[in-house]
Amino acid sequence: MNKEQVQNFIKDYGGWFILIIQSVGVILLGSTWSDSFVFLTPVNLSIIAILFFLVSDVPKSYAYYFMPALLGWLIEVVGTNTGFPFGEYAYSDILGPSLLGTPVM
Repeated sequence: MNKEQVQNFIKDYGGWFILIIQSVGVILLGSTWSDSFVFLTPVNLSIIAILFFLVSDVPKSYAYYFMPALLGWLIEVVGTNTGFPFGEYAYSDILGPSLLGTPVM
C-alpha cells in the first residue's frame, strides 16, 4: 500500500475504529474493572493522534498540531496546581510520566 491508499483506508474506516475503541473504553472504564484498564488511556490517545497525523494534510506550520495539545496541557497544569478552573484534583502515575504534576500525555 502506498501513502495515499493508507490515507484513504483510514479516512474510510478510521472513524469506525475510533468509535469502537471509545465505546469499549466507556464500557470498561465505567465498570468495576476500571482500575485494571485506565492504564490504556495513553495508548488510546496515541492511536487517535497517529490516525490524525496519517490522514491530515501537512500544515503550513507544525504549531497547528502541537499548540492545542500544549494549551490543553497548560490548562491542566494550572488546574492541578491551583484548583482553578475545575476545582481540586490530582493525577496518579498510571497515565505515564508527569511534568509539574500533570501527565505529559
